[in-house]
Amino acid sequence: WLLQGLSPRPSFGGFGLNRLTKAFGGSHAPRDTVLAVSGVDLDVGENELLAMVGPSGCGKSTVLRLMAGLEAPTSGSIYMGDQRVDGLPARARNIGFMFQGYALFKHMTVADNIAYGLRIKKVRGDERRRRIGELVSLMGLEGLEGRKPGQLSGGQQQRVALARALAPRPKVLLLDEPFGAVDAKVRQRLRADTKRWQRELRIPTILVTHDQREALEMGDRVAIMNEGRFEQIDTPRNIYDHPASPFVARFIGRVNVFATAIDGAFGRVVKETDFEVLVRPEDISVHQVNGGSERDGGRLVGTIVNYVFLGRTIRLEVRLKNGRVVTVALPKHQAIGGELEPGRNVALAMGAFQVFPSSEGAGKRGVGS
Repeated sequence: WLLQGLSPRPSFGGFGLNRLTKAFGGSHAPRDTVLAVSGVDLDVGENELLAMVGPSGCGKSTVLRLMAGLEAPTSGSIYMGDQRVDGLPARARNIGFMFQGYALFKHMTVADNIAYGLRIKKVRGDERRRRIGELVSLMGLEGLEGRKPGQLSGGQQQRVALARALAPRPKVLLLDEPFGAVDAKVRQRLRADTKRWQRELRIPTILVTHDQREALEMGDRVAIMNEGRFEQIDTPRNIYDHPASPFVARFIGRVNVFATAIDGAFGRVVKETDFEVLVRPEDISVHQVNGGSERDGGRLVGTIVNYVFLGRTIRLEVRLKNGRVVTVALPKHQAIGGELEPGRNVALAMGAFQVFPSSEGAGKRGVGS
């Protein structure tokens, strides 16, 4: 750390990355270098579950492999507590890694799969059996100890894979797309169970997922990754309500985007500056039209072109006079009767919104109509 010209790292009980970079290829042709991870910093607190999400190819799985020791960083540092571990082999890092697809040993029983890491660490037989029993009970796998993976459901296989990762009592747990191989209902149950187990075991955990809802539901904090960098690391609520960039606003949840020029009466912006106004569907209210003009008392007038019932909510698509289609999400109790049928004219009022200068990334949160 000191050799890199940096101040000493403060005492820290979790897991950390400092200026971590990974480049692939280009040793003989620098122009062909692909920068998969570009100087990222991250601290995962003791007992915290951090969910990492981003588009395919953004570098999130590479970050996980660097942490686990399955890839060597091009530069930067990896810390567990106060110990720098990027120079240690994978087996010396005491990190539990649950792979996408589980990677269970098909010829081994449930008990033998769970015991795999314990055997490598040469844990005594009686201690090994006790630890298997603890994890079988924790994961609800009683009665399945003698079965092989092919005899298990997808949810049961996920529990075995997680138990195997936890068996050696790792200091950090890494989960790479852990729920992708099960159906929606099982996935929902496994999310809740995994979060509960993580809290009970009090282990720093990083979850990589492509599912935005999963990231918001499970993460104490969420890291949004794009092109090898973190766009924002924050609580789920702040990620959703206060995105740090247009990319985050567009990537997490649905958003309507309006290009506009706002005059100098709006805050302290430069007159006639071009902006993007981003509005969540649930932050738009629907009203009756008082006239036939393009605007109705400051509201936008349009025609309902689609109505979708989604259980608790109703999704509307409204085509404005200029041809733009706006998505609106309403609680179902606000959409009773035939007033919102396709073909009806309505007026839309904006509640909360995000404003971003078109050429910049800094946002401004506002409330208006």
